[in-house]
Amino acid sequence: MMLFIRIRTLLPAVFIALFVIGCTEALTEQSAQTFTQPQPVNTKTLLRFPGELQGKYLSMDDSSIIKIEHNFIIRVYEGWNKIANSAFDSSFTWSNDSVIEKGSEQKYYAIKQKNSISVYTYFQDTVIVLNASTVLLKKFKGNYYLNQQLDNHNWSVKMINISKNKLMLNAVFDSTHLIIDTVTSEDIAAPKPLNLSKKEFKKYVQSNNFEEREAFIRVE
Repeated sequence: MMLFIRIRTLLPAVFIALFVIGCTEALTEQSAQTFTQPQPVNTKTLLRFPGELQGKYLSMDDSSIIKIEHNFIIRVYEGWNKIANSAFDSSFTWSNDSVIEKGSEQKYYAIKQKNSISVYTYFQDTVIVLNASTVLLKKFKGNYYLNQQLDNHNWSVKMINISKNKLMLNAVFDSTHLIIDTVTSEDIAAPKPLNLSKKEFKKYVQSNNFEEREAFIRVE
């Protein structure tokens, strides 16, 4: 799936097109299997990320950086991107090693090549903010569980575990692990939200239903 990453600073459309990423944001992507309550139940909610999780990590998928701090997670992308010369129009002018957007005078470092222009891009997005109602963190049996409430009031749950300098984000995406509720008119199987006790959730985890979604290496 292609996804436009949200950008905190308003950028011209020609540059936004550079930021199309070839996968969804794993931290906020809805898991295939959902739950009726934050998991595990009857477990203390953590209002901030503990010290062992806080830090800066490099994604093994796309070389982006995530920063885990206090009660939020930021993902940072930076690097050089090529776009065709035809993508530029009269709203931009060249100035030495940069292109400047007329009106805002926003400057972007760039290198002019024969048929394209390489533009240095940097942007970040706050993808997770813990709160006491809709984005919850819990710890159970050595793993952390990030619970995000959906529009239908069910919960998407990710497992986070850390071992030495490696952080793993796990979720339920394999269709073989789903509990099917109904089949829609389009013949699409609709997973049934699970209502599990703490003991049942433990067994669910032990059955290896959570699988690796993204891996990170601590860099700071």
